[in-house]
Amino acid sequence: MNDDAAVPRRRFLLMMTILPCALMAGPGELRAAKGAGREIVNRLEIERLESSRPRRDRRMTCGILGDKTTLYRTSGGRKIPVFGMNDTGRAVWDLCDGNHGFREICREIAERFETTEIHARRDVRAFISGLNRCGAVIL
Repeated sequence: MNDDAAVPRRRFLLMMTILPCALMAGPGELRAAKGAGREIVNRLEIERLESSRPRRDRRMTCGILGDKTTLYRTSGGRKIPVFGMNDTGRAVWDLCDGNHGFREICREIAERFETTEIHARRDVRAFISGLNRCGAVIL
């Protein structure tokens, strides 16, 4: 699913979770339903990410200075710094080419940086989510 369709779907699911309770419930129940709705949306976002083949936005470039990599968005001939990352982040960024799936990226990172796949999955999920939120990658 593309990003444009994901936002309305999330809003719809959240409303369908909250609306029945809002009509018949008090404030306590409403807060509980809202929390349940957020949990559903979070699970959907995780499923979407884990089934994706992340690819870099073509307007993004990266520059390396020492052991720090900075992502820049190109706009009107200018480079605007957007995101900083370490060597592990750079490795994930390089693998976000649209050819590698999320699980493949996790396995590669676990092997390359000698960590468990579970640990790599947690960190890669958080990192790619951040890249997606700032528009650097497309899921």
